[in-house]
Amino acid sequence: MPTNTEIIGLALDRITAGYVFPQRVVEIDNAIRSRLAAGAYDTLSGPSSARP
Repeated sequence: MPTNTEIIGLALDRITAGYVFPQRVVEIDNAIRSRLAAGAYDTLSGPSSARP
């Protein structure tokens, strides 16, 4: 099973490739990676991490 870091990395790859406002991609990437480093996603697991 992929880790949260791997899942978020893949999601960010998709955001980077197709986000409608490319100038915002760096800001979004930095914000999400900062939250990841701070442990904001540590409690996510399984399908619940993919639900809106």
